[in-house]
Amino acid sequence: MSKVYDWVEWNFLRCMMDRLGFSGVWIDRIMRCATLVSFSFIVNGEVRGNLKPPRGLCQGDPLSPYLFLIYVEGLSQLFLQAERRKNIAGFGYSKGGLKISHFFFADDSMSFTKASDRDCKAIKQILEFMLRPLMTSFCCVLFYGRIHRKPVLNDLEVIPWATIFFEAYKQTNCSSRVVLEIGARPGISWCLPMEDQLKMYTDAVVDVHSGRVGFGIIIHNHKGEVMASSTQVVSVGFSSQVAEAMAIFIGLVFAHDAGFLPCLVESDAQVVVKLIKADVTPFLEIGIVVHDIKFFLEGYCSCSVSFAPRHSNKAANCLAKFCLNYSVDHFLLKDFPFCVGVFVRGDVPVFGAS
Repeated sequence: MSKVYDWVEWNFLRCMMDRLGFSGVWIDRIMRCATLVSFSFIVNGEVRGNLKPPRGLCQGDPLSPYLFLIYVEGLSQLFLQAERRKNIAGFGYSKGGLKISHFFFADDSMSFTKASDRDCKAIKQILEFMLRPLMTSFCCVLFYGRIHRKPVLNDLEVIPWATIFFEAYKQTNCSSRVVLEIGARPGISWCLPMEDQLKMYTDAVVDVHSGRVGFGIIIHNHKGEVMASSTQVVSVGFSSQVAEAMAIFIGLVFAHDAGFLPCLVESDAQVVVKLIKADVTPFLEIGIVVHDIKFFLEGYCSCSVSFAPRHSNKAANCLAKFCLNYSVDHFLLKDFPFCVGVFVRGDVPVFGAS
């Protein structure tokens, strides 16, 4: 419905007011106000011509918004007719409640229906019926075939996503390489940061049944001592990747408020870490969180996000599970819940060393 004010056909507007039951005298007065516009041209200093357009409403005129509502009522009735004929389902707020099939805004329209072939074809037929007069214009005839008859191209966003998932697939598919020899001892699961640096671990646990997400954050110094810990519970059904990204963002906000930035951030969500390091931000739900994380990191040159294996992130994972089980949010400085002490010492072999 972009620039739809310029495409309001006066004859259609008159017919709509007539079908809505307006008086003929009132319709004539309204149409006289809407159709008095004319255009003239100055050619070589002389006024030439007197063109009267067949369509268009003056934007900014106090009367135009009300005439526009009458105009879009035609499109609204087409949606309601399709809903009465069961061609589209609409969206219901509750079982047995009122269903909504469409919304109209200032210059946008939004339709709600099921993701089925029948519903999509019904909406397509409605839009094609409304756009049929536009299809006969010279510009549409010139450009429509050139644009819409081409094969559908793959979205450019597929390329970075494909690269990220392919790298993750290669990391998880270990059938073609030796990961660890039988009898070999795994290396230290946690690496101390450099002196005067801090390292923050974040993790998220999603409870599908209750629709809650628990976040765990823990910050160590270069000696392995816990400088701060935090847990939060939210009642929002995030996906696992969005939840991991939210854990990183919440951890950055917590570290900023507690005065522990800049620091090194580590997460066991490899796909999320690669999205943060990628140059292109995906246009998906997770893209909003990734954009906020990148914007946050721009203020700290020595603050970075990197991947850490799951077995080296047990403390943050335990914190996330702890707050889910007890529904407790906490913010502790130089301390942590007693239940995660064994995991903290397991993650940091030199914990408590002088």
